[in-house]
Amino acid sequence: MGRSIICILLAWMAFGLISCFKEPDTKTITTPIGSQTLLVLNEGNFQWGNASVTRYMMHDQSYDDQDLFSQANGRPLGDVLQSAMLIDGQIWLVVNNSGRIEVVDKSSFKLVHSLTDFNSPRYLCPIDSGLLLVSDLYDDSISVLHQSDGSLQQKIALKGWTEQMLRLGDDVWVSNPNSYKIYQLDEDSLYLKDSIDIGFGSFALSSDSQNRIWIATKGDKTLGIPAQIHCLDPNTKSMIHSLNIGTEPIIDFYLKGDFVYYIQNNKLYRFPTDSPTAPGDLLYDKGGNLYAVELHDNRIFICDAVDFVQRGKVIVLDTSGAETHSFLAGRIPNGFLFIP
Repeated sequence: MGRSIICILLAWMAFGLISCFKEPDTKTITTPIGSQTLLVLNEGNFQWGNASVTRYMMHDQSYDDQDLFSQANGRPLGDVLQSAMLIDGQIWLVVNNSGRIEVVDKSSFKLVHSLTDFNSPRYLCPIDSGLLLVSDLYDDSISVLHQSDGSLQQKIALKGWTEQMLRLGDDVWVSNPNSYKIYQLDEDSLYLKDSIDIGFGSFALSSDSQNRIWIATKGDKTLGIPAQIHCLDPNTKSMIHSLNIGTEPIIDFYLKGDFVYYIQNNKLYRFPTDSPTAPGDLLYDKGGNLYAVELHDNRIFICDAVDFVQRGKVIVLDTSGAETHSFLAGRIPNGFLFIP
């Protein structure tokens, strides 16, 4: 019996070695990524290497739940897809725990560049001169890349975890989930101009039609620090609005038009930017593990991670909050990238 088991194990090992040296089997995506496509960013399970990108076609509400990256490139995307951005016909996929950014052609999803000069990259922010900023969880700096080839130009020293960034006027604003501050960088010199006390745990930044900055902070439930949503005048650096949202962390924050949307405690809320109130209007409260929200073509899309093991789904609402349909995604869908 023991010898039989050894033989079986040896056979599996041999098969594994053969598989390791097999040439990748790449496929042409049968329907190229066209306009009016919503890409679903599925982060995958930490250290499982099963991040993926799936898609939903806005014009007919059809979807493709197969991973676009592995179909086109014959290998997995990597470990934890954090964010993505469309830049000059290329999609930049930030794969956090793999420490990489995979740059693919927008239509074919074929790999153009695989960038590896990172510790734990998080988000992207294009600026003038063809440069691109990359925030990082552990690097104590922001990387400055050239958009043409992804080459590293320099690093901006910023201690701690840097997260979402916002370019507004001549400045870049940077959030930090482990700090009470947000940072103001001069876009031309890329030097730190100022840091502003904002409340603990800033992670999301957006600007409205009046060029005011909206900031979401997670707070710290164990320390009794509430989650907050702020509206900041970037010129005077004074608070216009400051809302306490409760001790539960804000999971996602999104501003579109004249409304702020946010997810907290697996519920979706919305309030107008001209008269913000907490908690605002409750739009969705049907359970699940809600992870992200965006609004496109008068449809509200919510990521539901389900149980964090099986494949997640995307729930589609109309603007009143009524559910219209849902579709299958990859594991732990955590955001979207709209291809106009």
